[in-house]
Amino acid sequence: MKIIKLVIVLSLSILVSCNKEDESILLTQNGSVKLESIEYRNGLSISGQLTTELFNYDNDRLINVEHIYYTNTSKEFIYDSNNRLLEILTTNENEILPISKDSLVYNSKGEIIRIIKFDSYTTSLEIFAEIEFEYDNEGQIIKNTYTSLRNQIQIYTITEYEWENGNIVKSSDYDSNNTLLVDWFYEYDNKLNYKKNNPYFLENILDWTANNPIKSTAEDHSGLLDLICNPCTAHYDYKSDLPTKIKYEWNYEIIVKYAEK
Repeated sequence: MKIIKLVIVLSLSILVSCNKEDESILLTQNGSVKLESIEYRNGLSISGQLTTELFNYDNDRLINVEHIYYTNTSKEFIYDSNNRLLEILTTNENEILPISKDSLVYNSKGEIIRIIKFDSYTTSLEIFAEIEFEYDNEGQIIKNTYTSLRNQIQIYTITEYEWENGNIVKSSDYDSNNTLLVDWFYEYDNKLNYKKNNPYFLENILDWTANNPIKSTAEDHSGLLDLICNPCTAHYDYKSDLPTKIKYEWNYEIIVKYAEK
């Protein structure tokens, strides 16, 4: 069975104060860019559009993302009294109860150390997996472990990360026996990351970086990797140091719109 891993990584930094050129950029209270919508388009499809995500805020806090596709789904973000994210609930238009839930666990530093994942595999939400995170002294994730909790507990994948200047320059994937499968290498531009600190993109650590990846290259150690491109490149259009369009060489593009003052 081939491992199919296509990295479509869109990442940029938000931890930079806005200068005069960036006065139109709206930031939330946790420092993320305030989004309006993201459209994912495939030039090979009949309609030319795959899906759209609509971002809804309560003042400057993300509360809901509507995912419009053949079956519409919605993610709801639940916070505690200190404005810390506790849960992410996913529902669809055909179901009354949530179809999945992510519960977050923090350490004393306020870092997320575990995501407990539930789904409605049966008639109710049940735990099926968890993701554990390890950090370096600078608060950057250096390792995450995905463990399946359904039926038999088993470590499924392990990924380790190397950082430079706020960006992941290398990630390494291991299997449950700690055998190295793939090394991934990344190059970046110097623009802002519209995904950073946004709860919707929480689970993908490659979205936590400071800038936009413009190139990813895989070094396959398993002999099973099957990619549409290697290296893969991304081409950006920008406005106020933020991407408005991202194009990929396989005729796929993403359109990003931002909330305005």
